[in-house]
Amino acid sequence: MMKLLTTCILFFATIHCFGQQESIPGQFWNNQTRINPAFAGLEYQLQGGLFYRNQWNKISGAPQDIHGFFNTSIGDKWGVGINLDGQTSGVANSHSVSIPVSYRIQLNDKQTIAIGAALGYSHIQGDLIQLIPPTAETDPLLFQIRGRKIIGHTGVAYKNHWITGSFSVRALEIAELGENTFNYQPSFNTQVSLRIPTEFGSGFLDHTEARLEALHTYINGFGRMQLNLRMVIYERFNLFGGYVFSDQFIVGGGWDFYKKFRATYSVGFSRSPLQSAVTSFTHEAALIYQLPIQD
Repeated sequence: MMKLLTTCILFFATIHCFGQQESIPGQFWNNQTRINPAFAGLEYQLQGGLFYRNQWNKISGAPQDIHGFFNTSIGDKWGVGINLDGQTSGVANSHSVSIPVSYRIQLNDKQTIAIGAALGYSHIQGDLIQLIPPTAETDPLLFQIRGRKIIGHTGVAYKNHWITGSFSVRALEIAELGENTFNYQPSFNTQVSLRIPTEFGSGFLDHTEARLEALHTYINGFGRMQLNLRMVIYERFNLFGGYVFSDQFIVGGGWDFYKKFRATYSVGFSRSPLQSAVTSFTHEAALIYQLPIQD
């Protein structure tokens, strides 16, 4: 009975996540276009990679995400990319694709504003009938759920040498394909990244770049706030830690190799929302290829 209840909760949590399209990873900074299409081509001449997330690993049927992405700068003004997502949670699975496009306005040689929009398609399906005892008399149609939507995202971003800030609205419903019973709510995302000066003379800090980052997401009356501190040492080694308020601690590290590749891994520690006595872990891993735009 407890397993049935847990899986049902996960299933309907997945339906709620479908309204947001993709869950927000702790390593959100590895691909900003997933949150805000204005970042396509803004920070990187070219960027692409793969991302894996295993959430609440001690819970049966807990969400797992696989994400692939690519974005590039086109000329002096434009950026374009693609985001592909697949998620499984309990007896449900969802898939989505989005195409972000951005336009950059160069204020001067140090400041840039970008505006962006993305068009996407999402599909979710699940079947709760497999959780019902075979002796029960049920209508299978009542325990199946399908959803297909065409969605839009839009956003604006500002960047200079020391600070990056952005605001975006995600999951704007454009069209509903077929019958659907989901409540669809847009999410509002605000992000700030501050580069911390570390040049104080000779020593270890002169070979370290530090960034303090904050991401706030608001959807349907609920907010999520994450603070991160990232450090890149000798342009090669990455250390980072973060906190999702009242929910989770995140620690991780990585390695930049051949000056273009980055591999990162992190783990989040949190109390399970379904089994309060259990500390669950969220594992995230990413492999990124990127060519930064020089300031």
